[in-house]
Amino acid sequence: NEQQPDNPENPIDTSTPSAGEDGNGEVLIVYFSNSGNTHKLTEMITAEFEADTLRLTPADPYEWENLFERAQDELNDGIRPELTGLPEADVIAQYDTILLGFPIWWYVAPTIVNTFLEKHDFSGKKIILFATSGGSDIGKTAEKLMPYLKNGATISGAQVFAHSASEEVLKAWVDTL
Repeated sequence: NEQQPDNPENPIDTSTPSAGEDGNGEVLIVYFSNSGNTHKLTEMITAEFEADTLRLTPADPYEWENLFERAQDELNDGIRPELTGLPEADVIAQYDTILLGFPIWWYVAPTIVNTFLEKHDFSGKKIILFATSGGSDIGKTAEKLMPYLKNGATISGAQVFAHSASEEVLKAWVDTL
């Protein structure tokens, strides 16, 4: 089962070994997971890569009954779903590298990812994308997200994984970072 951090003022989970006592790690894994596949992948990556984590949580949760229609409407109409529990800008500013994970929906990141990117300044930060998909590749996801990054942030890698990705595959990818 998925856990949320205990401190609502700082929703970042700093329980990993690299976080330090003050919670200031160099790497933050930010992810959105609706079905649990990206959450599972994030847990596996965190086991290999010492990093803090932040789960993107929509204020209005996605329901299976209308998921595809809602996600397509958000994409087509430029809707930005509201997020709950986001940390203040100075918390995000502590990190040099952001691993950003999400499922691929209609060949791109869900618009909730755009909401997150629009709310923070990623000046000088290195962004690495990872995604889960049942069959699509990462496509032009990085290109589509670039306009939401400001002030010299760069996307320095993007990788898509099947929901059944093995620990060995993830470890090999993490070793390249």
